[in-house]
Amino acid sequence: MKSIARVAALAAASITTAAHAGDISGPRGELLVGYDHVSMGFDEDSANANGVAFGGGIGYDIALASRFSVGVDGEITGSSSKYTESNPLYSLGIKYGRDLYAGGRVTFQASKNVNLYAKVGYTNTRVKFTGDDAIEHFERSENYNGVRAGVGAQVRVSGPLYGALEYRYSNYEANLSRHQVLAGIGYRF
Repeated sequence: MKSIARVAALAAASITTAAHAGDISGPRGELLVGYDHVSMGFDEDSANANGVAFGGGIGYDIALASRFSVGVDGEITGSSSKYTESNPLYSLGIKYGRDLYAGGRVTFQASKNVNLYAKVGYTNTRVKFTGDDAIEHFERSENYNGVRAGVGAQVRVSGPLYGALEYRYSNYEANLSRHQVLAGIGYRF
């Protein structure tokens, strides 16, 4: 009889642990929207732009302990941020476009309904330049590589549905940087 009780207790404990770990492990998907501030430095000046960032991401987390997990993230976002400058001699437009991200993250389950996380990884953004001067009109797009770091929180809304808030900083080549604060809605599968 004692062995049946032990097996039952062990089974109950493993179910509780699995439910606890399920909050921070497994696949997830998110839709994101928020504030985007981009700055591109030139020799004596910088082109600053503000706009809306929007997109989505996917990820997968593996529980290392009952309250900690490590995972991978992938995202694609767009932006409405753009910079324009003009005078009688020339005009310049800079449109900050899509941004791709792949990285890792560490998650800590602060409570039953709240997860805190930190992330770092590779990011690549596309920038479109347009301009006119007295001689010609030009258009060209450039891709810039960089590193992103961020911190955030996820709050369970209902079952596997959660809300998220994240701050992140991206530093690209060519003196280009980006600050973002994004809110999201996600689903843990």
